[in-house]
Amino acid sequence: MTQEEKEIKSKITSVYLNYGIVPVSLRHKERFPTGIKSMKLEVLFDDYDIVHPLRFDPQQNRFFGVKGWYKKHGAKPGDYVIIEPVIDRKRYRFRLAKGVQ
Repeated sequence: MTQEEKEIKSKITSVYLNYGIVPVSLRHKERFPTGIKSMKLEVLFDDYDIVHPLRFDPQQNRFFGVKGWYKKHGAKPGDYVIIEPVIDRKRYRFRLAKGVQ
């Protein structure tokens, strides 16, 4: 699997920006944990190797708790979060892409 095939793009809307949410498309659901309760997953931001626990809701297929990261990067609606699974169902890397299609 190439790096591009491994990455998952998540488009930021104003609602996701305001609430600090990163949604995951249902077509990538198999790369994330399942269940009925939210759980903490490990996230690495940008090129740093510091692990941050973020809440993931498998029912809604979304991460919560990135409002500060969005603000730090000046994220706007139409930007993308590039999600790279480091260890499927456990650890992910988030990067911001400005208005990339």
